[in-house]
Amino acid sequence: MSGMFTAEIRNDNEAQAKAKNWATVLRSGTLQQGHSWLRTPDSKYCCLGVACNAHDPKGWNQVHNSHNDTYEWQYDHQTGSLPDYVQDAFCLSRSDGGYWDSSGNYQTLIHHNDIDIDDFHTIADIIEVELALALA
Repeated sequence: MSGMFTAEIRNDNEAQAKAKNWATVLRSGTLQQGHSWLRTPDSKYCCLGVACNAHDPKGWNQVHNSHNDTYEWQYDHQTGSLPDYVQDAFCLSRSDGGYWDSSGNYQTLIHHNDIDIDDFHTIADIIEVELALALA
């Protein structure tokens, strides 16, 4: 496994703390897991939405989608991917939480959350392993 975090995280104590807090919040059970959106209309979160919320819980805006007459949550106008500044704050290499697993296969946190339907505890484990590798 490797590559989820940029090399800059080694010298960025704030980003390290953010990544650790992200994993802690994922395990805490305070936010319900959702799929396909950073934050679903009924306020469930994808693992990347949890990162947004951990970065700044006041960053959400609920907006009306006139196309289908629903309300959706946006984080800096994003509904399905991390805003660049959140990605940068966590020193993530890719906005999808991508990394190379121990078999050399490319994986993403989006895939773990939305396709494999891995629970938040499993995703937190991946983040912590990736952080440890980045800091080694």
